[in-house]
Amino acid sequence: MKAYYVYLHGAASFENVIRQYAEAYTDLDRAGVMEEFTADALAGVFSSEKGVNEFVDWLQKDSGYSQAEKKTILEKLSEWLLENVDKIKELIAEGHLNNVTEAYAKAQAEQFTEVREK
Repeated sequence: MKAYYVYLHGAASFENVIRQYAEAYTDLDRAGVMEEFTADALAGVFSSEKGVNEFVDWLQKDSGYSQAEKKTILEKLSEWLLENVDKIKELIAEGHLNNVTEAYAKAQAEQFTEVREK
């Protein structure tokens, strides 16, 4: 996600965002901060069909990754989607969400499922 973010917003913006994450997550080291950033960035990308399409277009046309690297990235994304769909469904089932959040989470879970199946 770092490469995609830098492609969209530039390296200076990326470093600024990571600095903000480090200030917010003072208990995490750099790797932990990057994990939080990556999770949030993925959630942002996969929150709309447009975001997914733009990411896939970038990955295929402008990322500079080899076919093998692209395959690895897509496999990791698939794993992330599976993990998050299950987490969202689990939160809904346990009743930890208010009605508005629950409706949003259900919509996100459905969208993640649709993306994963494509």
